[in-house]
Amino acid sequence: MVGRAVQANQEVVAYVQLLPGTRATTDDLMAHAARQLTAYKRPSEIVILTALPTSSTGKILKHRLTA
Repeated sequence: MVGRAVQANQEVVAYVQLLPGTRATTDDLMAHAARQLTAYKRPSEIVILTALPTSSTGKILKHRLTA
């Protein structure tokens, strides 16, 4: 999850890479988050990617997600 600046605050954007062979929509993931998290902890947006950007050591490159 990455923070995005909005009106002197931040909102959470979740970037998701699905496991091979699985299917889910952003609506499915939002519904799951609604069951698991209180309202203020839920992401405002979920973005499904085919692959998360990673470094050569496997660390997720958050700065590439916000660009």
